[in-house]
Amino acid sequence: MQQRPSDNMFKGTPRLRYFLILSAAVLITG
Repeated sequence: MQQRPSDNMFKGTPRLRYFLILSAAVLITG
């Protein structure tokens, strides 16, 4: 079973994913 480092990182850090979504929302609204 091989897991991609990027996948593991996103799964291990939900805060980072939330931050990315928040920043994207700010760019769209701004």
